Amino acid sequence: MKKLVSILIVLVLSATLIATTNQNDKEGVQTVTTQVPSLKEVFARYFRIGAALPAKVFGNPVDVELIKKHFNSMTAENEMKPESILRRDASGKIFYDFTTADRYIEFAQKHGMVVRGHTLVWHSQTPEWFFRDEKGNLLDREAMIERMREYIHTVVGRYKGKVYAWDVVNEAVDENQPDGLRRSMWYQVIGPDYIELAFKFAHEADPDALLFYNDYNEYHQKKRDIIYNMVKSMKEKGVPIHGIGMQQHINIGTSIEQIEQAIAMYATIPGIVVEITELDVNIYRDNATKYEIPPTELLIQQANFYRRLFEVYKKYSDVINNITFWGLKDDYSWLRGYPVRRNNWPLLFDESYNAKLAYWALVKPELIPASLKEGSIVPGEAIIAGTMDDSFLQSPPIKIVVDGNDKLVARVIWGEDKLYIYADVYDATRNPDKDGLAIFIDAKNFKAPFFHDQAAYVTFWYNKEIEKSENVEVERFLGPAYRRYSIEAAISIPGVKFSRDQLIGFDIAVIDDGKWYSWSDTTNQQKFSTLAYGTLKLEGIKTGKAMYGQPVIDGEIDEIWKKSEELETDVIVAGSAQNASAKFRVLWDEEHLYVLAIVKDPVLNKDNSNAWEQDSIEIFISETNHKTPPYRDGDGQFRVNFANQQSFGTGGSAARFKTATKVIEGGYIVEAAVKWSVIKPQAGMIIGFDFQVNDASAQGRRTGIMKWCDPTDNTWQNMSKVGNMVLTK
Repeated sequence: MKKLVSILIVLVLSATLIATTNQNDKEGVQTVTTQVPSLKEVFARYFRIGAALPAKVFGNPVDVELIKKHFNSMTAENEMKPESILRRDASGKIFYDFTTADRYIEFAQKHGMVVRGHTLVWHSQTPEWFFRDEKGNLLDREAMIERMREYIHTVVGRYKGKVYAWDVVNEAVDENQPDGLRRSMWYQVIGPDYIELAFKFAHEADPDALLFYNDYNEYHQKKRDIIYNMVKSMKEKGVPIHGIGMQQHINIGTSIEQIEQAIAMYATIPGIVVEITELDVNIYRDNATKYEIPPTELLIQQANFYRRLFEVYKKYSDVINNITFWGLKDDYSWLRGYPVRRNNWPLLFDESYNAKLAYWALVKPELIPASLKEGSIVPGEAIIAGTMDDSFLQSPPIKIVVDGNDKLVARVIWGEDKLYIYADVYDATRNPDKDGLAIFIDAKNFKAPFFHDQAAYVTFWYNKEIEKSENVEVERFLGPAYRRYSIEAAISIPGVKFSRDQLIGFDIAVIDDGKWYSWSDTTNQQKFSTLAYGTLKLEGIKTGKAMYGQPVIDGEIDEIWKKSEELETDVIVAGSAQNASAKFRVLWDEEHLYVLAIVKDPVLNKDNSNAWEQDSIEIFISETNHKTPPYRDGDGQFRVNFANQQSFGTGGSAARFKTATKVIEGGYIVEAAVKWSVIKPQAGMIIGFDFQVNDASAQGRRTGIMKWCDPTDNTWQNMSKVGNMVLTK
């Protein structure tokens, strides 16, 4: 019966919220879609609510009812892209087919909706022959400009006054390029000014249409800054651009804080509005996991993510005027086929047209159960003396935030028979009998509606008294400070052992003048029920040694490399153990961190325009080893392929990266030097570090990822799971 009670409770609540029927017949479905609040009415004072639609919806009366009920804006999912409109005859002459695209305009006008045009200029879904003449020769710059002008004038002109906004240029940014621009056919034939020309031509065709630059990962720091500077520069030059489209293809682990920072930055450009153009929230955080049916706990997490996301959108409703979901319901979502084929549930309505918890999180957020907190901690040991041992710094912090300010910042590490906790409690006033810190542990992670005999708790009061359950032993040190105090403790439960990959129930609460502020159980019922305890995973963290020394970066293996231990990429993130892998060594000096890798990869390919899908290695460095998202100063992502072509994520740059590669039988060698940016390295320092191998197939698509430490495919934006590298002399 493990977790059965809590699961049943959640299932009953979910069924109550979702719908009055789960039948998939038309009558049942229509009952569901018409007896719930209308999204467009709920958000009428904030922004329009739209959906990207495939043409098949026009022939499905149930789809039509759902659209009419909830949406006042629409986007053609694919039917207004160049490949859907452009045609050529047997002689190679180009003509246009607007048959399907016209249906969107007719539907919108009939039902009082607006239309977003998507998209005019894009590197994808534009026929390759569009860039060539009738004989198959690549057009020159002037001919391609004229062809682009004719295409944009024809398409935008046809729908003048009928399409209120256009995604004029889509996904033109590539943060790995020196100038930040993707080397698309548009770029190759015309040059970087194709972007400005496209906006000029679109404005000529319809002076009243709002014109947008649209992109994905637009909240990622490096890409965000490139987009901001590009749009700001165009605006200052008088280019007719009116907005930034944030696609928002995100997942339940995406940083909402980063999204808000991006919106706030874009909003500072005079005359620029923001639209959320392709919203979906993936329940998966990686490409390996698959579910046949969606786990209820993940649907609750998704619902709370949507709730918090829309709180940000509403906060910036003065600059956001449209939120468009990329799909009508879950089984229509593109995420069921990309990036891997699997069931996915990223939208507000399920396959049977039922309103999901994610929907109710937007229209009745008070009805949604809170997501239970999750975290991870690493092994370590501490001396209980009131100072934070270095081992605590390897675990991600657990925070309680009240009114935007930290109330608690705690770190937890685990030993074979103890949990060690170091907590800073922020409390400007003192009431010794009513101020304290409470810690709750359920070693079996047995979620139950009562406090069972495997659970334990301890409360440290500021007056130095300790209240605890009988089955717990503690050591503790309390240290007062200005406007805060710290508690360091070791907690053991006789007979309980901890081990790697174990999941434990855990909660922590600050008591301030008798009022409780909890990390996971916001009802503060931890002494009576373990149902709402959070979950901590006891993770192992890899530690390697970088020896002191300076090699020559030339692709040859110097004798000095033998000083450092050999490490290997044995963590499978995607693919299998048969994919490309590497053995590597690390050195350091006062100026650089050095890496030597021997990559086992018999088939080498760099055809893909996405650098991460080429045969390559990536080095992740966190100089301050903060183990928290998002990236901070001193963090960097550095990539180089087997042909010594470099590319970078946040914090990386060519100015800090020197590499040499050499193709050998069965693979290739990489030597790299990364220049320190914020620390002055010394022996004994521990930096955050990870190493990744990307494996491309002969067809040019990434089929495998192997790493040294972090098991997720998320290190590009989150350093919390990287390993430790000890600088040693």
